[in-house]
Amino acid sequence: MYGIKDPRFVTKDEVREMSKKLKINPGQSFVLNKDFFSHIEKKDTLKKDKDVIRCSPMISKYEQPLQLLYFDETGTLISFHNNCYTGGFPKLKWNKNHQFEEFVPKTTIPITDSALRLSLLISYIEPIDTNYRFANDKIIIVLFWSGFMMKQSKELIETARQNLKLDITQSAKILYVNTDNCFVGEKYTN
Repeated sequence: MYGIKDPRFVTKDEVREMSKKLKINPGQSFVLNKDFFSHIEKKDTLKKDKDVIRCSPMISKYEQPLQLLYFDETGTLISFHNNCYTGGFPKLKWNKNHQFEEFVPKTTIPITDSALRLSLLISYIEPIDTNYRFANDKIIIVLFWSGFMMKQSKELIETARQNLKLDITQSAKILYVNTDNCFVGEKYTN
């Protein structure tokens, strides 16, 4: 349907191959552990708030296959974007409000809780390159992408790369995190 395939389990070798096609450096390529969403679901205090707009009653803002998260040097989330809030389909409008014309972009999704910190997220991502070490960069950008939404993932990656060019301090780094295996299962498939 419109550039979206059914999610399927992918191996690290398959992620490595997809990453090559997306021109992702192996040292910046990761896989999200499927346990992340169940952990964050417990921490997402807004999920229980009936007045909060969500993509669906089943999933929170943090449980999306495509996300762009900017963390500062303390590991605090300072800018947040996901596929649900972009508008447009099948061509998602990541820059619909021109937020990506500045670095760090203005957040699309209000950050009203502290459920997600970089230290928590790092504990759930597995590097493709076993020699990777997390460095203390001024800004860490975590980009969630998926093979089952490859067309939309390419657009998000291009948006992030163009935005990174606006970092005049050149002190930011993108971590590309594949989310395919998190969407294989009863909760996300019919």
